[in-house]
Formats: sequence, C-alpha cells, structure tokens
Amino acid sequence: MDESKTLRERIWSIIHIIIGGGLSFFVIFVLSAVAQTGVETLVSSMGSAGVLIFDQAVSAFYIIMFGIVYLPSGFCGGLYTGYKTEEDLKIALAVTGIIGFVILTILSFYSGSVNLSSIQLVNQVLVPLSGMVIGAYLGGYTISWETEEEPEEEFKIRLDIGK
Repeated sequence: MDESKTLRERIWSIIHIIIGGGLSFFVIFVLSAVAQTGVETLVSSMGSAGVLIFDQAVSAFYIIMFGIVYLPSGFCGGLYTGYKTEEDLKIALAVTGIIGFVILTILSFYSGSVNLSSIQLVNQVLVPLSGMVIGAYLGGYTISWETEEEPEEEFKIRLDIGK
C-alpha cells in the first residue's frame, strides 16, 4: 500500500515538474515577444537601430534578455514546481529549468532561428539555460522557504542614575 502511494506521489511529482517546465516556456514565449519589441523600439527611437548588427550589441541584447525573460520565466516555473513538489528540490528545479530550455530549443530549431556560430551558440544556449535554471532555483526555494519563529524575549529597561 505504501509503495503504490509513493509511486503515485512520484508520478505526480514528475507531472508537476513537466508542467513547471511548460509554464516556464510559456512565460518565455510571452516575455520574449514583449522584450524584443521593447528593446528594438527603444533602440530605434534613440536613432541607433544600426547598432544591433555588431556582435557586442547582440551580446548586450542577450544579457538584457537574461534579466527580462529567462530569469523570470525560470522563476515562475520554479514557483509552481516548488509549491507542488515535495521531492528533492535540487533535482526537481534543475529539471524544470532544463525542460523549459529544451522546449525553447526545439521550437527555435524548427523555426530556423538557431545559428551555430560561436557567439550565437553562447547567446542561444548558455544564457537561456543558465537563466532558466537559476530562476527555477530562486522560485522553488522562495515558495518552499520555511522559517522558524523565535520566541519573543521580554525587554526590561533600567535607568541607573549615578550619585
């Protein structure tokens, strides 16, 4: 009886990890459209639209995407996974971030937006993967954070008046 219950709990934990990865991908899908449009509008309104042809500017764009898109998406997936999963969070949250990254990579590959040059490989693999895994850890440990309350101590203030 206990084995079937633990098996059922593990299956549900795996399902929740997959849902957390899908949620992080969905947040990427929404935030990346907003962030790309926002950065392109900002750059073009400043009269510097041509700056995006340089590799350094593209790297800066991916660093901005790291903070605006990948960390929050991993955070959202980690929040869900940390709330629903009682298994080992270190593994569950890493898998949540990796699942979201794999879905993103598969979609990017089939849409033809994957470029395998050395700088683009770092920008399209390292930045999203690290952002999603770090965000998943931040979200998962935020929701499962337990604090112990200390008993309140009584304060007594004494006034010693010297003679």
